[in-house]
Amino acid sequence: MLRVYIETHQEYHPDRQPRIALSIPLMVADSDAEAYAAAEPLLRSYLDVWGEAAASWDGVQSSAYPGYSNAGTTFRSLTAEDLRSTSTAVIGSAETVAEKIHELTDALSLDTLLLQIDYGSPTAAVMSRNLQMFHSEVLPRLG
Repeated sequence: MLRVYIETHQEYHPDRQPRIALSIPLMVADSDAEAYAAAEPLLRSYLDVWGEAAASWDGVQSSAYPGYSNAGTTFRSLTAEDLRSTSTAVIGSAETVAEKIHELTDALSLDTLLLQIDYGSPTAAVMSRNLQMFHSEVLPRLG
C-alpha cells in the first residue's frame, strides 16, 4: 500500500517528495512481558472497534476498494501478537520500543510517527504511565 502511495504521488507530483506518516498503538513498560500483558486487552478492544466499524463493508464489492469486503472480518480475526509481529503496534520495554521505532522510521522513511496511547479505552493512570515511560526511557534512546 505504501508503494502504491509513493508511486501515485510521484506520478502526479514529480517535483515533490511524498510525506509519510504512521499512527500506531504504543505501550512501554519495565519489561516486554509487562507491556504485552498491559496492552493485550487494550489491543483486543481496539481491534474489535475497528472490526465493528468495518463490518458495514462485509460482503460489499467495489472495484475502487478491492479487499475491503473482508475488512471487518480481518480486523476481528487479528490478535495483539499479529500487531506486534508486523510492527503495527509498538509494545515492549523501553529498549524494545526504541528499536522498533528506529526500524519503522528507517524501513518506511517516515516523516511523522504518531504513537497512540488512548487505544482500547485505557484508564488515565495507564495512559499516564505509558507516556511517562516513553518520555523518560524511550526518547533518550532515540537521539
